[in-house]
Amino acid sequence: MKSKLFAVALLLAATGKMPAFAQGSPLNVSYGPTSITVSGVSSKKGAAVVLVSLSRQGYYDHVLQISDSIPDDDRDGSVSIPMAKGIPLATVVVAVDEQNGDYVVSSPTGIVRQRQIAEPELRRDQSGHTAEIHYATTDMDVVVVRPGVGSWFSSAGGRQHIHADGSREVSAIVAVSAMKARGRADSAPDRLDPNDVLIVVDEQTHEVLVLREGR
Repeated sequence: MKSKLFAVALLLAATGKMPAFAQGSPLNVSYGPTSITVSGVSSKKGAAVVLVSLSRQGYYDHVLQISDSIPDDDRDGSVSIPMAKGIPLATVVVAVDEQNGDYVVSSPTGIVRQRQIAEPELRRDQSGHTAEIHYATTDMDVVVVRPGVGSWFSSAGGRQHIHADGSREVSAIVAVSAMKARGRADSAPDRLDPNDVLIVVDEQTHEVLVLREGR
């Protein structure tokens, strides 16, 4: 089985707070000994994959991060992600169908952590569309999926910002226009459109945010 159409973000999480959630999605995630399979994808369009895994190697924690976009060439409606060293229980999977924007968030334990974004974190242009994401964290991975078009990726580290009132905040910033295309997608758009799917994975708190822009 080949890797295929959908967008996936995986984050290794130490604990969970919420059950798996979806937006009326036909997607399903299953876990084998050395692979993760997402079934129910709708076409051969591109696939976006972000994987962040954490494993203990001796005295140190090892972090693995992968970003890619891959097609469903055989059109069998499922995607297999190889995990040669096995799948830790502390894993969260976000899968987004690149053709229609359906998504699901899953974990081997059935528990995931979802975060709600605050409106000030979405910096909008003069037309009211999101042009930047400001996220209060030290490290984040961001994926934007435009159904039927493609996917774009970015990672960012947090920096300290001083507000006008003198208060300080550490946040990571990603401009939509600076995100990197994968697979068959063109260069990144300047802003999010009403049907775009935004995924943010917080590498420090292990929370996952999925936002359908304009909904």
